[in-house]
Amino acid sequence: MIPFVRSKKPRGRAAINVALAVLFLAFSASSQVSDTQILRGSVVDANGDPVAGAELTISRSGNSTVCSTGDDGFFECEIEGAGQLSIVATAQGQRSLEYTFDEAEAFSGPVTIRIDPSVFESISVATPEGFPSQVQGEASSITLITSERVRTTAGTGLDDALRLTPGFTLFRRTTSRTANPTTQGASLRGINPSGASRSLVLVDSVPLNDPFGGWVPWASVAPIGIDEVQVLRGGSSSLYGSDSIGGTVAVTRKQVRDGNVFSAEAFGGSLNTAGASFFTGLERKHFEADLVGSAFNTGGYVPIENRSRGLADESAGSRDLDLSGRLTPKFGADIGLFVRATYFAERRKNGTQIQRNRSNTRKIEAGADTYLSDLFEGTSGSRFSIRAWGVFQVFDQSFSAVADDRDSESLVRLQRVPSRSLGLSVVYQTNVRSHALQGGIELKRSDGWSDEIGFFGGNARSRTGSGGKEFTAGFYFQDRVSLFDRAILTGRIRYDRWKNFGALRSDLRLSDGALTVDRFPDREEDALSPGFSLLLFLTSDVSAYFNASGSFRAPTLNELYRGFRVGSIVTLSNENLTAERAVNYEGGVSYRQDNFRLRAVGFSTTVRDAVSNVTIEPDSSPILRQRQNAARIISRGFELEGDVWSDHFAISAGYSLIEAFFSEFPANPFLEGLRIPQTPRHNLTFRFLVGNAERSSFGVQAKASSGAFDDDQNEFRMGSYLQTDLFGSWKFGEEVSVFGTVENVFNSRYTVGLTPLRTVGSPFSMRVGFRFR
Repeated sequence: MIPFVRSKKPRGRAAINVALAVLFLAFSASSQVSDTQILRGSVVDANGDPVAGAELTISRSGNSTVCSTGDDGFFECEIEGAGQLSIVATAQGQRSLEYTFDEAEAFSGPVTIRIDPSVFESISVATPEGFPSQVQGEASSITLITSERVRTTAGTGLDDALRLTPGFTLFRRTTSRTANPTTQGASLRGINPSGASRSLVLVDSVPLNDPFGGWVPWASVAPIGIDEVQVLRGGSSSLYGSDSIGGTVAVTRKQVRDGNVFSAEAFGGSLNTAGASFFTGLERKHFEADLVGSAFNTGGYVPIENRSRGLADESAGSRDLDLSGRLTPKFGADIGLFVRATYFAERRKNGTQIQRNRSNTRKIEAGADTYLSDLFEGTSGSRFSIRAWGVFQVFDQSFSAVADDRDSESLVRLQRVPSRSLGLSVVYQTNVRSHALQGGIELKRSDGWSDEIGFFGGNARSRTGSGGKEFTAGFYFQDRVSLFDRAILTGRIRYDRWKNFGALRSDLRLSDGALTVDRFPDREEDALSPGFSLLLFLTSDVSAYFNASGSFRAPTLNELYRGFRVGSIVTLSNENLTAERAVNYEGGVSYRQDNFRLRAVGFSTTVRDAVSNVTIEPDSSPILRQRQNAARIISRGFELEGDVWSDHFAISAGYSLIEAFFSEFPANPFLEGLRIPQTPRHNLTFRFLVGNAERSSFGVQAKASSGAFDDDQNEFRMGSYLQTDLFGSWKFGEEVSVFGTVENVFNSRYTVGLTPLRTVGSPFSMRVGFRFR
């Protein structure tokens, strides 16, 4: 393949010249507004249905205007002043997020405000265009990522946008475009990163985590179909159960809200990268429907560092296809039904000529939301929601043994993992005087099997199978009460019980037909997850909060029953693993005035029985590890986030300090005091956007991280790194824009793994494309 740019130094100079040129164009863009303007829009509920009689408070240039929606959910308000404006809507005892719009976005067409307390029950958030936002009125650390923020990220995937959230990391430093799917677990605040995610990822309230291994297929969520993403840092099992031991990421998809909609995007760039996606929808008298699709391909790059490469090494790349359609029949203003079908296919090269994987996933979702305001006397804003889903997946992967000189490799294993997950959740919400009550039930059944063929000398020698089934039932209740308009007190509790059954491991020796079957005993476990929080409104600009909670994560079927190999390291399964259990404490202060916002948070989490890959034979070849409940780990630290913006620019920055280490490990005292693998002490994120939404915009984003260890014994240290990306967009007319991105401007080849060979991050790359909307 011919390199996109041959030498390193011109890359940096060219990128800087482009940045300066775009910066000049962005600053030169301007717009004029009158002193009085008419703002038009609608208020909708979680299903996109209009909300009649909603009251809106609109703030702009120090002035506040109050107006309300009509029977059709639409409003028309006369607004004075200039600059950005913020909107909060209230209805049926619930309150929307606080939306902030610039002038071009607010008055170019109708705006939509959504009242949906079901995600994190946030009270106030501001959203400068394209930027993350701090939820100021919630007793926890929540960041909102708007669709505009996703759209103006230099990377192509959802995880690329999330990486600019302080405290968020994938298991390794690479993006999902080139990483093996089994290493794509999400971690927040250094809670024991591994391929099995320590954070729950929801898409329209349905879990995205893999039912067999717990990792997250980020590519299955097309960015063009995302409405917003909320990132809750800190254990949240008291609401969401297992997998949310470190936090929760909630993705909300776009919906059709007014007439017909169509948007599309296409791009191409270096590293043989190309992609196209679309979102379309229509609204009719008796139904609404939408369809989102995306196709992506990248040739990727060779992950092994230059000096260690051999003839067996090649680029790690991926290609995927995603289609998802939703149909929503209309049966009245108080009833919302929907059904969604999704298909996702992915093919990946994992860095050598033999190592490959592919997956095919089919998902069906259905649900209903009904408002029951008159169900009980004295209640208001009552809502009943039900969700049902089924996920059916087949995952294939090939493994190889690479020679010491890396000039040859041999096939050692073929793997196929069929898995499925069936789920049902029921939620009831209501308001009784100053209390907002919520309760729910969740049922889930998962099963998965790893069928593998072992090879030696090019011949199949064995067949192994391992796996099992799991059934989980969870029940939770929450009471949120307002105290004298100066504080919000929230108490919640959840009980989960799960059972692993039907588990076995079989080994068939093909040479003589000898069969060995180990049947693992059925096992049951439960967890009680309480939560308490207090939010204080100290002044109109300052709020403070404290919360305490318990959280947990049940081991995945993959961790219990199947081992794996990465490079020269073999990790064994452990059918005796128990749930990880955490106690979380967190407190913070938020300040907001005009176009400035600052939040400081301190946290401490103690995890008992943390599942870690523990080295048991460090001097063997291959190195031998096993999954074990590693007694106790502690993660504590500090987070700082700030935003400042005006009519023509916005700046966002975040910093996190994380001290995560093994505090107790009776089985191996040597590990006590050592840092948790893949957890850097310092993380810094920065984002700068300048320009005018009607013409052009230019952005710079950067993430810096201090060093981290790749192993539990803290022998393989990965150095610090800084990656800087650029984004620019030019608009032609009302509907078409051209954009360009540069990732890793300075071609930083930072370490992402040491196993013990060094693997490196993605090199300098560029994309150009167009958007229609």
